[in-house]
Amino acid sequence: MALSPEEEAARARLQELASQLSAPPLYNGRLNELLCAMRLQRSASSGASHERYHLDAGAQEDMKQFLSLQQRGMAHLLDTARKDLAALNTIAEGMSRLVRA
Repeated sequence: MALSPEEEAARARLQELASQLSAPPLYNGRLNELLCAMRLQRSASSGASHERYHLDAGAQEDMKQFLSLQQRGMAHLLDTARKDLAALNTIAEGMSRLVRA
């Protein structure tokens, strides 16, 4: 049985969301840079004998904002995927009832 245009659009949207969830983050390089800066700060504060590095308050705030933005984006994406999946389940149940009738 062929899918309706609405069902096909919902399927395509879910596939798009799934590929976005499985793809590496867009800002992966920036995130790695921030993580390295955090590690450097941690090693500097542990009293290591090598050269010390400092992550200033502005950089910490930038990191916090960046990570918060990433977290909100992922939460929104997951919420959208869950809603779309629930809609597809409803469609599938309706199709099953129609086929049985």
